[in-house]
Amino acid sequence: MPLSAFPHRKLNEKDVNENPYVQRIAHEFMGWDRVKNFIGASFQVHVEMFDSEVGLKSIDYLQQITPLLLAISSGSPFMNGKLRLSQEDNEFMAQESSVWQSVRYPTRVIGSPSGGVIQRPVPESIEEYFKDAHEMLKDGSIPSPARVLGHHVDFRFRPDLGPNGTIELAVADSFLAHPKKLAAFSAIFKSIAYKVQALIQSGQSDKIPSNLFSHTLTSEKLEQLHQDSLSVSQYGLNATISTPDGSTNTARNQYNTLLVWAIKADDSIGFPELPKGVVNELTASSHEMPDDSLKVWTFDNGNKIYDPKSSNFIKGFYETGSGTGSDWLIRRAQQIISEGKSEEDAIKITSTELSGAFHQYVKELNIQDMLALFSSYHLS
Repeated sequence: MPLSAFPHRKLNEKDVNENPYVQRIAHEFMGWDRVKNFIGASFQVHVEMFDSEVGLKSIDYLQQITPLLLAISSGSPFMNGKLRLSQEDNEFMAQESSVWQSVRYPTRVIGSPSGGVIQRPVPESIEEYFKDAHEMLKDGSIPSPARVLGHHVDFRFRPDLGPNGTIELAVADSFLAHPKKLAAFSAIFKSIAYKVQALIQSGQSDKIPSNLFSHTLTSEKLEQLHQDSLSVSQYGLNATISTPDGSTNTARNQYNTLLVWAIKADDSIGFPELPKGVVNELTASSHEMPDDSLKVWTFDNGNKIYDPKSSNFIKGFYETGSGTGSDWLIRRAQQIISEGKSEEDAIKITSTELSGAFHQYVKELNIQDMLALFSSYHLS
């Protein structure tokens, strides 16, 4: 089932992956009192670093867009058999119960002592980073140099992977495992990471757009990013978040600004424009779901109606690509609740329908559908 969090019950110890490394992290560095809250999984992307110095510097920039990447990928609105969540479920949530777009971030932060947004700007140099790594390995506070910035942070500096090391994106939700979304998201993130690194390496960091990134990352800014991550977790792309100049904007508007920059060619660093298929797929993700109970989506083969009252409703997410996975799951669960079912039963029904929709869509998907992402086609 392509959900990034346990939807219908609380975690128990037998659910923890039996891999020895995972067991060591869970029990030696986190402890069951934290691990039991750590119900989320994610889609994680690695991008090779230009070199370790440039890669390290880029993390201060990349950390600043994590609320946007989380919002666009949201696909985990359920936990503990509930749709409406409160402090009873997670201390970062409000006392009054409400619907959340994604439990990925708040459960990650509760579950891990240093999860989520990094808690301090990265070290000034690679030498300083490895000095910190040496001391932390020596006192047993981390199991590998990759965890100097935290055990489960949004971005990991991975000097242990590949010839140059990688930057690991770990903040994203699941996109409900939509194959085309995952492919398009990988392409967009790789382009962002490439551009940031290339501009740093070429001495053109002033070209990194100031309406998206602060050139100096402070502890205060990191705390604001943490608050913004909680805000998009609850409200998704409708959340109001901070901008680098100290003002505010909706996450949807900021995401679209990021997308415009990410896809644009830049000859000074040898970056070509991204294919239209990738752009269209992730633009569709930012579309707002309608308030009415019926929605007509237009395809090449004509009109098709997706009704929240239908057990086939969630298939619309995979077929249209419009909105986020959480938008569709919440809409369907709310409809089932309105028909007299409990939240727990509504979540079980919705999750079962999701599983069926996902497997049917993947079965019907062909290679041409995926190749079209990287062509110049336009969606209607």
